[in-house]
Amino acid sequence: MNDTEAGKIRAAVEARVAEEAARSAPETETGDGITPEFIRQCLSANELGDGRLFANLYRDRFLYNKSAGEWFEWGGHHWRRDVMGNALAAVEGIVACYLQEYQRAAQRVGEIFAAGEVESNASELAKLRVLQRDLLRRIAQLRAEKRRAAWAKANHVSAKK
Repeated sequence: MNDTEAGKIRAAVEARVAEEAARSAPETETGDGITPEFIRQCLSANELGDGRLFANLYRDRFLYNKSAGEWFEWGGHHWRRDVMGNALAAVEGIVACYLQEYQRAAQRVGEIFAAGEVESNASELAKLRVLQRDLLRRIAQLRAEKRRAAWAKANHVSAKK
């Protein structure tokens, strides 16, 4: 095999790796049903909801083997043990969704105050404040090392469809 053929093969492999990486990246709000409503439903469902959100974000990337008690990560051609703790680190993607929802709620609160419609929207403001409080609590819980580890053990959710 000469250098030209090796270069073509290398370019094809790199293109395939980039394509697979793009497919396994977390989906956005417009990509896979991750809407504000879905995020709120996940928040309400506690750890089960966190697991659903994780599965939606990382479909085709992580898999939990309950009998082995280990996470596996898709390596492009096979599942490999997640020895680097990437599944646990990926919980930050759930946090990012909850932060995004917190920002949406904060924006709505700001709009109500800016429009001077505080009294007429008092019940909506109260609901938004409760939502913000709940989101911040969940974010703090998911960012705590102990809670994150407990989450990983409790959520035997396959992120592979």
